[in-house]
Amino acid sequence: KFLLSWRLRHVKEKLVVEEPKVNFVAKLPPNTNGSIGQDVRITVQLTSACDVKWMKEGKEVTKSDKYLFESDGTSRTIIIKNASIQDVAEYTCIAEKVRTFTELELEGQEEKIEFNQSEMKSEMTIKKGDDVTFNVPFKTSMAKKPSVMWMYKSTEIKTSEKIITTITKKYASITIKHVESLDCGILYLQTA
Repeated sequence: KFLLSWRLRHVKEKLVVEEPKVNFVAKLPPNTNGSIGQDVRITVQLTSACDVKWMKEGKEVTKSDKYLFESDGTSRTIIIKNASIQDVAEYTCIAEKVRTFTELELEGQEEKIEFNQSEMKSEMTIKKGDDVTFNVPFKTSMAKKPSVMWMYKSTEIKTSEKIITTITKKYASITIKHVESLDCGILYLQTA
């Protein structure tokens, strides 16, 4: 025979939430606009002076002919020299343990929307009640979010609890939740 005994001890844990030593006076806007061929400035205002790190699509940006940095009191700025389509990306500023980000969009170049049809599914069969997502990738990343809308029977499809539409600089997608027979039909993208 074996006798197992357990003793319960009262365990106390203390949770301490530490306020950041520095913060942003205001977060960056969702989008920052600039012009192709021009310098673009992205500036943050901090609650106190500190060093910051700038990231482009998650990779640290360092000083170069392309990127310059300015520091004035509690303001920190990244300058993107001679902005081009390759600079269109998400830029993040990290100050100690806080961060803010913005998506750079550029004007000044007429863009033709072309779809990468080799990566598209033209037809799908889905079980009733399942969710389905259609992705339409663009051939090249756009300088700014294109003005396109999802359509069904000549009517614009608006985002709702059942349908989620997404338009980015790289693709357009639509997700239909809990598909029913009345969702069948031809969906298409139309320029606005």
